Amino acid sequence: MPVMPMRHGSQAPAIGHPITNAFVTILDEDLRQCVVGQQGELCIGGAGVARGYLGRPEVTREKFIHDVWSDPGMGRVLYRTGDQAVMLPGGLLQFVGRSDRQIALQGFRIEAGEVEAVLMGDELVREAVVKRHDYESLGPRLLAFVTLRERARDSEHPVEEVRSRMRERVPAYMVPNQFVVLDEMPMTPNGKIDEKALVPPARSREELVADEQLTAAYRAPGTQAERRVAEVFADVLAMDLVGVDDGFFDIGGDSLAGVAVMARLEKSFETTLPTDALQQAPTPAALATLITGTGGAEQAPSSRDWTAEGRHELPFAAPHPMPADAPVLVTGAGGFVGGAVVAALLARDPGLTIDALVHSPAGGDRLRERLGRDADRVSILVGDLAQPGFGLPEATTRRLAESTRAVVHAGAQVNHFKTYEALRAENVEATSIAADIAWIAGGGAVPLVFTSSISVEDEEPGRLSPNGYARGKQIAERRLEDAAAQGLPVRVLRVGRALPARGGGAFNPNDTLQIFFGACLELGATPDWRFCEAAHPVDVVAAAIADAALAPDPAPGFEISHPPMAVWSSAEFLAALRRRLAERDEPELRTVPWEEWVALLQADGGGTAQRALALLSANDGAALTTDDAATTAAYVASIGAGEAGDWHGFDAAYYDMIAEELLGMHARV
Repeated sequence: MPVMPMRHGSQAPAIGHPITNAFVTILDEDLRQCVVGQQGELCIGGAGVARGYLGRPEVTREKFIHDVWSDPGMGRVLYRTGDQAVMLPGGLLQFVGRSDRQIALQGFRIEAGEVEAVLMGDELVREAVVKRHDYESLGPRLLAFVTLRERARDSEHPVEEVRSRMRERVPAYMVPNQFVVLDEMPMTPNGKIDEKALVPPARSREELVADEQLTAAYRAPGTQAERRVAEVFADVLAMDLVGVDDGFFDIGGDSLAGVAVMARLEKSFETTLPTDALQQAPTPAALATLITGTGGAEQAPSSRDWTAEGRHELPFAAPHPMPADAPVLVTGAGGFVGGAVVAALLARDPGLTIDALVHSPAGGDRLRERLGRDADRVSILVGDLAQPGFGLPEATTRRLAESTRAVVHAGAQVNHFKTYEALRAENVEATSIAADIAWIAGGGAVPLVFTSSISVEDEEPGRLSPNGYARGKQIAERRLEDAAAQGLPVRVLRVGRALPARGGGAFNPNDTLQIFFGACLELGATPDWRFCEAAHPVDVVAAAIADAALAPDPAPGFEISHPPMAVWSSAEFLAALRRRLAERDEPELRTVPWEEWVALLQADGGGTAQRALALLSANDGAALTTDDAATTAAYVASIGAGEAGDWHGFDAAYYDMIAEELLGMHARV
C-alpha cells in the first residue's frame, strides 16, 4: 500500500486504496452502498476472500454476503469486516472504528475509538479506554479509563488539563463525563485490555477537591430541607457526599441530571420549581432556601430594561472598496443548518469562497469531509460566539470587517433549559457582532442574513417569552430591527424546523422531534396526540438562505421571509415508523394517554428520555397541540402566510426515509 499524505487538521489518516484483485465497498445498515463521505461498514471481496467459516453456518450467513456490486470476476462474495469506514473523494478509504464499539448516547452515535485516539494523542495520556456506563439515577454517561504518562506528575491537575484540551478538539458530547485514572489497565491472559474489568468507582467528593473541580469546604446540612436537597444531589450524581455549599454544576451536574434533580425535588417537597432553579440556586443551601422561602412558584423579577436591551447602535464605517473575490462569512458552519448553508453557497457560485466559523477543530474537520473537493474553497475559523470578536485573532477580525461579501449568522446555542442571562453572550451579543462586521464591511451594501425561529412573533415591548432561548431570539431580532433602521440590509429567515435532506441524511441531533420520537422508541410507547407544524428539509432551508445572501444589490431595511414550507404530520410520521418496525419484526409502539407517557419518561433513566423531559420542563410540561395537516394549511392561509395550496405535505417515501434514520439513532427497549 502506498504512503499517503495526511491532510492538515484531519483526525484520522486515510488507509489507502484496495490492493489488486480486491474489491472494497462501504454499506449502510440496510446493505445499501454508501455515497462518498458517508460512513458505513467496510466490506471486502475478491480473490482472497473465503466462502465462509468452516462448520459455522450461522456466522457465515451473517458475515459473508452475496456480492452484487463488483465485476463477476471478483468472486461474488463479500466479507463484512465489522470496521466502520468512509470513502473519501478520489477513492481513498478512511478508517473510523469498529462497529461493535459504537456508543449510542443521548441521540448521538459516538465512536469509542475516535475518542480514545484523541485522548491518547494528549501529551499526558498513555492508554485510554472509553465506554458507556448506565448509572441507576444519573442515566447513561461516557466514561474514560486512562493511565497517565510520567510527565503527568509535573501537573497539579492532569485530568482537568486533558479535559480542557479535549473540549477544544471535539464536540461537547464526545468529552467524557467522568475520568477514571488507573495505575495500570487490567489485562486478559492473552495480553489485551480487559474491558469487562473496567468498572467505575463511586464518585468521591474528596477527589473533586484534590483535583480543584470543587473548592468549597465541606459544610454539613443544617436544616431538614438542606439535608433532603443534598441527598438528592448525591443520589442523582452518584456522589458519596455533598455539602450544602457544593455547586451542582461543579460536582458533575448537567442539564439532563438537572431534570432528574428537579423531578425528585418537586415530588419530595410537593411543589413546582422554575425551570432555571438550578441556575438561580445551584447549591443545596440556596435551593433549599428557594424551595422553602418561595415555594418555588415565582422567579426573581429581572432588573433589565428590555426596551434598552433590544437596541443596537452600529459602529462608524469608513468607506472602502470591496474586493471582487470577497468571501461570505457563515457563523455556526459546523452545525446542522450552517453546514448545509456552506454547501449551498458553494454550489451556487463556483468562484465563491467562504469564511466558516466553527466552535472546535473537530467541527472544521467534519465540515471539510462533508464538502469533499469543495473544502479547498473554505477557510475554517475556530472561534467562540460568546467572546468579543467571536474569540478570533484581531488580524482575522479586521480582515472580516474589510473584506466580506455577505454575513450569514446561523450560529447560536440552542438550549431550552438555560436562562436568558446564560445564553445572552452567544445568542444576543454575537448577533450584534455579526451586524457590526456586515456594517463595517459594506456600510449598507453587505447584507446580514439571520436565521430565526418561526415561533418568534412581533410583540409589544415587555411581552417576552419566559423561555431563555426564545427570549434571546426575540431580543436579537429587536437589535437587528434597530440596525436596519440605521441602514443595514437585514434579511431574517424563519427557518421553522429543519429535517433531514431530501436526498438522504441525518437528523439534527438537537432536534426536538427526534428527541421526542427517540424517547417513544426507547420507551416502546407513544402518547395519544397528533400535531402538525411547519417544516422543511435542511437542503431547502439552505437554498433559501444562500439565495438571500447572494441576492444582488441588497436594499437597506428589515425583511422577514421563510423558505417554501411543508406541513409535517406526526400521524403520518408515526405510520411510517410503525411500517418500518413491522418490516424489522420489532414490537409495536403502544399508544398511551399523555399523562401516562410523561410518567414513563420520569421513570426511565435513559438519556433520550431525560432530554425529552428537559424540553417538556422548558415548555411547562404542556402537551403538543392536537391538529391535522389540512387544518394547519388552512390556518396559515387565513393569517396571510400563503395560500393553503402553497403549504404541502411530505410524501410517504420521505416519511419512510426519516423513520429509518430515527431507528438507526435510537435503540429499542
